[in-house]
Amino acid sequence: TFFAKHQAYSAVAHEQGIQYLSRRLNQILENHIRLHMPEISKKVKYLLREAYEVQERYGGECGQTHREQRAIVVSAIHRFCEAYREIMSGHARNSTKELYGPARIREI
Repeated sequence: TFFAKHQAYSAVAHEQGIQYLSRRLNQILENHIRLHMPEISKKVKYLLREAYEVQERYGGECGQTHREQRAIVVSAIHRFCEAYREIMSGHARNSTKELYGPARIREI
């Protein structure tokens, strides 16, 4: 090949070509995955734990039947609507000091 026969490139001829590039990129990708996988795994576990906590607040584990699942969704929507209504009226229990919507207009 050109690189193997050329005086300036013969020392790096083994680092040329598609096969070398393929092996090298694969090696870089594997090293990157090994380096960052524990962090990603930790973050996924944390997010799953948060999701389970939210799920528990909205009615525990998902129901097994279609009817139970629908009841959980309806219950979550109802709770959201109630919380939204409280915030908009300015009577939210866990509200921040900032008011929004009609509650803000009423305050002005």
